[in-house]
Amino acid sequence: MKGPVKASQPKPTTQPKPTTQPKPTTQPKPTTQPKPTSQLTSQPKFTSPANAAPSSSSKTPLPSMSDVSEKKKTDTSGESSSSGGGVLYVGLIVLRFLLVLFGFGYIHPDAYFQSSEVVASDVFGFEVVRTWEFDPALPCRTMFTPAIISGIPLLILKGLSYFSSNIVNPYTLLYFPRFFLFLCSFVLDTVVWQMSGNDWDALYTLGSSWVLFAMINNSFSNTTETMILAITLWWTFRKNKSWSTYGLYGALISVGIFNRFTFIFYVLPLVIFLFYEETKKEKGDWTNLLTGLLSGFTTMSMIIVLVDSVYFGSITILVAGKPFRWLDLLCPSFWVNLFPNLSNVTITSFSWTITPVNSISYNSKLDNLSAHGNHLRITHLLWNLPLLFGPLAWVGLAPYYMWLDEQLGVLIGQVPGTKRKANVIPLTAKKLPKSRNDTTQAPTTMDKQTKAVKLQDYKFSLQKFTIAASIVSGIAFLSIAPHQEMRFLYPILVPLVLLGYKGIFGNEGNVWWKSGWFTFNVILLVFMVLLHQGGVVPSILKIASTPVEPGNTVHVIFYHTYMPPQYLFGIQTANKPKFSIHDLKGGDIAELRRTLLRITDGNTYKESDTIYIVTPATADLETLSSLPIVRKQWLHYTSEDAPEWSELNKFALNVYKYTPGITLTSPTTSTTTTQTVSKDQYIE
Repeated sequence: MKGPVKASQPKPTTQPKPTTQPKPTTQPKPTTQPKPTSQLTSQPKFTSPANAAPSSSSKTPLPSMSDVSEKKKTDTSGESSSSGGGVLYVGLIVLRFLLVLFGFGYIHPDAYFQSSEVVASDVFGFEVVRTWEFDPALPCRTMFTPAIISGIPLLILKGLSYFSSNIVNPYTLLYFPRFFLFLCSFVLDTVVWQMSGNDWDALYTLGSSWVLFAMINNSFSNTTETMILAITLWWTFRKNKSWSTYGLYGALISVGIFNRFTFIFYVLPLVIFLFYEETKKEKGDWTNLLTGLLSGFTTMSMIIVLVDSVYFGSITILVAGKPFRWLDLLCPSFWVNLFPNLSNVTITSFSWTITPVNSISYNSKLDNLSAHGNHLRITHLLWNLPLLFGPLAWVGLAPYYMWLDEQLGVLIGQVPGTKRKANVIPLTAKKLPKSRNDTTQAPTTMDKQTKAVKLQDYKFSLQKFTIAASIVSGIAFLSIAPHQEMRFLYPILVPLVLLGYKGIFGNEGNVWWKSGWFTFNVILLVFMVLLHQGGVVPSILKIASTPVEPGNTVHVIFYHTYMPPQYLFGIQTANKPKFSIHDLKGGDIAELRRTLLRITDGNTYKESDTIYIVTPATADLETLSSLPIVRKQWLHYTSEDAPEWSELNKFALNVYKYTPGITLTSPTTSTTTTQTVSKDQYIE
């Protein structure tokens, strides 16, 4: 009986718990590490419904597998990574906010004249400069997106003015739109955070880019385009899409195209991905995809066309004999007078204003583009791209170039992993080896395995290839036009961050890449966000905040500076306005003299009026030596009148006070001494 008892030692046999070590077998997660062979899959992991199909048999879908691998990486880096990451990210947010307050770099006049300048006129009735883009004869810029980006904060400011009239001043007019853009910028953070799998390294890369700081302080239409593309990118790779999802997607594309028609070039690969995704499904939801996209796009387009048509006057609506304005909808008095006068609402003219069509028509004429400046077709690729993104451009895009180069080698019969020699295998050659007796037959098996891995990597990286295609498509199409400005490439900020952040801060980078990234962004931040034309806006804030006696006018002449944003002066229509702005751009000293003479000989000029000349410290300094300087605004650099880097005292914008009777001397007869003024005359 004891024998059978001993035989009941199946307890050792119940130690198939070691057999439950298929956990090592379920470590094909490491087997998915052939990804490093491609240099592509080691970047952010995105998963699409199309790629989730192979894992449908298991309880754990493919996205959660990538989440586990991401969690393992974060675990190996230690628990301090999340807390340390939060601290560094908060520091970058603080820097972002400080640059909103003190970053006065003026990159391009469109930073103000594409949005705040025009909208402030509509909201407050200021006298402003409306550029050619808003000419009612051929409007090329929609008012829909500026009404959101600049209209919402300025309308909030106007609402607060009913409680405190003094709240509308040069500082609030500048900072309210900036604060709104600061809040909107976190849309980019959210997209990067979610699409990177909650990776702090991605937020570091985005938050430390000088392009982000520049966009917040400059409300370009390109800034809006960047945010719309980021949201579209996130929406493209969402799972469980429905008709309403496709409808919102189509509406978003419509807003992007009306904001800038160049948005088409960036979003085209994303739309192609949606259709390709449906082809890989067993039952493609073509009805929802097509009808959703078309209905959303058409509906939003009709709304924007209607808004623009009413705004630019192609559709004229009279309410009780008065022209209807879009801001009337926000006035309670309008609604009070509307209903009793519904019978008096008439449409006197009716035609559609489609701003993208007008913009394409304008930009299709080379003479129009030449007026804005011609550039080489390779300017975007060889100058703007490196200047905007530096190391990130190489880290994000180089692996895809290498992948394409390797695939070309496969097509011409080269064994993957070996360097291709020029002119050794012609493009028409057949793949080798061909003979069965060839002793090199064994490597071809390895070749097939390698190509199988490459194909698998390609399937799992299809989303990243789509993102790369969006970048390449935008750069390629924009390079066709001869006018190529740096800000046209702003929208690729988020796609580049998603493709290349691991090569900067992640496990693929090193201290040299990280140091190079920081050095690059610090240099460009100082130059573009702080120095470049950095004295113009602070000088306006100081001059416009100076008290002016009733009945007097302050004449401000801007000489050799960018266009001054006139809405910051708050000029109201009047016979004798408080401020009168004279923009001489890059005129010569003779034009300056004529302008001074025209002011002093004018019928409205009085001896109590004040005349200021705002000009760089390097612009015709000798001719202005007889004038007193009432303000010196530091941190100003202009390439048109560039100072020597050794002359630090020339990195300033001077404000001179002109008194009639003082003659501007010529450079050959003037002295270099400059008059000083008493403290009560200095503009604080």
